[in-house]
Amino acid sequence: IFAQTFKDIEVLYINDGSTDNTDTAIEPYLGKVTYIKHEKNEGNQARRNEGIAMARGEYVFVCDADIVLQNDCLEKMLRALEEHPECSFAYSSFDWQGKLFKSYSFDVERLKKMNYINTATLVRKKDHPGFDPAIGKFQDWDVWLTMTLAGKRGCYIPEVLFSL
Repeated sequence: IFAQTFKDIEVLYINDGSTDNTDTAIEPYLGKVTYIKHEKNEGNQARRNEGIAMARGEYVFVCDADIVLQNDCLEKMLRALEEHPECSFAYSSFDWQGKLFKSYSFDVERLKKMNYINTATLVRKKDHPGFDPAIGKFQDWDVWLTMTLAGKRGCYIPEVLFSL
């Protein structure tokens, strides 16, 4: 996150009851992040919603701990949204353990059949419906489908901007 070419960011780091060395790992960054620690695990969706609600910016980007961003990821996603005000979110292809997960240009009919948009997507905060904590799988897909039902659109950046 801190290697991004776009620097005007607010980082919220939410620990969802982790039992690993998260407290030690985050220590060097405490001056750059807002760190929220919960003793009890309530699940990704509840914590993602907490972060979205707390965020003060115009945009939100959910970045799980296993995601490695290209240095210009946020810059390119922000530029896409600025150039396409009709879009509510910007997304890209990504690499997962050496395998290319190619995404597609935004298409509602295709999205109804398959989830081709990852959670690591820059979203206009005012348009983000939040994650449904009752859904055990495909929570990100639910977000994109909910947004399309509200008339929102996505903007595809035909590049690999992060890896997992």
